[in-house]
Amino acid sequence: MNLRRASCIALSLALAAILVESLDRPSAFITQGEEAPDFTLVSIYNESITLSNYRGSVVLLDFWASWCEPCKEEIRELSKLYSKYRGDGLVIISINIREILPSVRAFAENNGMDWVVVLDKDGSIAVGYGVLVIPTLILINKDGTIAYMNSGFVGEGDLAREIDEALGRSSTRSIDPIFLAGAATLLGTAIILTWARMKGILKQRKIVATPLMR
Repeated sequence: MNLRRASCIALSLALAAILVESLDRPSAFITQGEEAPDFTLVSIYNESITLSNYRGSVVLLDFWASWCEPCKEEIRELSKLYSKYRGDGLVIISINIREILPSVRAFAENNGMDWVVVLDKDGSIAVGYGVLVIPTLILINKDGTIAYMNSGFVGEGDLAREIDEALGRSSTRSIDPIFLAGAATLLGTAIILTWARMKGILKQRKIVATPLMR
């Protein structure tokens, strides 16, 4: 990845944090093992999508926005994963935060998002899930409990291991490094690290670097 692209990703994630700062503060943070809060949202094709209707399937929630560069990177990874796991019943629901239907639908169609894409018009679902940074991924077990959460870009390999585990397959778990691309300031680093610890994200990851370390 060249310096210009890395800088753009870092800036976009910083802007993503600003977006979520404009939402109401969550009253509590969900944690791994809890039941995922139910919701009903409208898809980009005017279908009513209710999370609890997918009970019995492994569901991956993807909170995103079309202007967020790390979200675009993540969507490319999700496309690979969906091709690999859709036959096993994996459901992906990409939850767009506070963008209008025409632009979201155009983006989804132009970027091969052939899974469920819904609109969180007022950001209330993101708030309910305690989302502070996008992209945020939340993997839900067949019984409706939360299996895995991650903020920021995560590669196909990490997600594949989590999905395999949720599907009941054996997988060899390794501790993969992460790069906190959005922590461009001391405050940004503190916020993201604090959030990651609250979510339990750092239990099986190690930090290679943030921009402050370089």
